[in-house]
Amino acid sequence: MRYALACLLFVVGWAQDWSKRQAELARLGKNIRITQAEFEYAYAKAHGGWKQAAQHTPDQYRTYLEAYLDFRRKVAEAQQRKLDTSRAFREEYESYLRQLAKPYLLEKEVLDTLLHRLYERYREEIRASHLLVSVKEGDTAAAYQRAIALRDSFLQGKRSFEELARLHSDDPSAAYNGGDLGYFSVFDMVAPFEEAAYATAPGSVSMPVRTRFGYHLIYVKARVPHAGQRKVAHILVRWGPTYAAKDSLQA
Repeated sequence: MRYALACLLFVVGWAQDWSKRQAELARLGKNIRITQAEFEYAYAKAHGGWKQAAQHTPDQYRTYLEAYLDFRRKVAEAQQRKLDTSRAFREEYESYLRQLAKPYLLEKEVLDTLLHRLYERYREEIRASHLLVSVKEGDTAAAYQRAIALRDSFLQGKRSFEELARLHSDDPSAAYNGGDLGYFSVFDMVAPFEEAAYATAPGSVSMPVRTRFGYHLIYVKARVPHAGQRKVAHILVRWGPTYAAKDSLQA
């Protein structure tokens, strides 16, 4: 099966460019495509980060991939059959969590927390915009204060979030899209960005969130049930070659 190749891809994936990391590892049904990049992010997020995950063995990657695909398959089947809120599905889901909580994966407490959160988030998509304040070396405090000032300007009603993004965001695409990211869900953004977006209520703006690109203000416009086929906005494409050379918020 295709996922048998995932171990090798995962080991060398850290050095690959983004396009190569979009290699398809598996497809579940017609609409769910599992890429190398998605699996890498899920694995790293569950195992303490990229650096630690890169030191694991092929057997560990293979075991986790099989469990991850099985989880995605079960969730997809439940959603298709509209069983995701039924008692029977919840019991099966709890049983599945217990099966995954084996020593060679994660401690059960950590795994329960991770998969419960993953499952709940997977049921929703977020529509949001962001404003980026880049950070110059040795100037973190100034960048943070600038982000706070821009947030205050929005909260005081001086300008709309879109206007602020067009005028002040260091994301080049904001000049024409006002910082709009479209819809996204779990695994679509890097962890700090995802955490902040899901913690922010619709109609609200987050506190400054630090990623490798700088500080972000995230304005959440709406949270809707996961549409399955809705396409996620790729920040990699929107930011152009300058940011593509670094990476993207896309997980």
